[in-house]
Amino acid sequence: MPFKSEKQRKWMHANEPEMADKWEKEESLKGKLRNLIKQEIKSINEGFEKYYLSSLLDSKLKKKLEIAIKNLKGKIDGVGDDWIWFRMPSHNLDLLVQLITKLDRNKNVWIGDKRKNNIWDRRQKINKLEAFRPKGVSYMNKIVFLPKSKLYFEELTGRYFVEYWSDARWDKCYLECTITPMLALAIDSVSEGIMLQLNNNKSDLIYLNSFRMDKNERCFVQTENFGEVLLADSPRFWLLDHLDDSGTHLILKKDRFPLKFS
Repeated sequence: MPFKSEKQRKWMHANEPEMADKWEKEESLKGKLRNLIKQEIKSINEGFEKYYLSSLLDSKLKKKLEIAIKNLKGKIDGVGDDWIWFRMPSHNLDLLVQLITKLDRNKNVWIGDKRKNNIWDRRQKINKLEAFRPKGVSYMNKIVFLPKSKLYFEELTGRYFVEYWSDARWDKCYLECTITPMLALAIDSVSEGIMLQLNNNKSDLIYLNSFRMDKNERCFVQTENFGEVLLADSPRFWLLDHLDDSGTHLILKKDRFPLKFS
């Protein structure tokens, strides 16, 4: 049974030392078990999975993988002569596998789950990593640099996304970040409306009721496919040249369109 107070602990060690030592061991084991349970719950809450890297015969490779695990938002729980216990978001495991494939030319290193069951091993041709990915989620096979020409805006959701080629088809990835507005380099009147030439080598029509000027007198407009873009000097001068006397509306072919201020 555990000690009920520090006073009882001292009394037991003074009068019943053997029983006190037994209780100390029991309490220590319970404390370790509580910590393990807390770590397991924390890992689950953080979306982490536990993994085991083995056959790390090259000390330099082991050190590089330790650094890589930390850079991929992982946490190292233990390091031995040729193994690493670690936790990592499951969606980052693919990137670690790519690095191992590149660095471990002898195909020694293998990955195990939290029970040390082999789930990825090139030498034995084992790959069970799909089971560790959330259902309905696919990941790119490699890291790529995405050109600005593949950056788009989805009006329905109000989010930017990039297109990439994966599994013999085009897919898209939404950007969860704040980005600098795309720049409109030139403006032209066409049969469909007003067309902008953008700095991603694309052209896009604008929404005529979306002109905006900020407190720094920068001018913006919403486009059909790329969201709000910033007007460079030439399109900006065009906008200012088409303002009415009040400076609050644009006059285009006798139609009036508001200029919003923010």
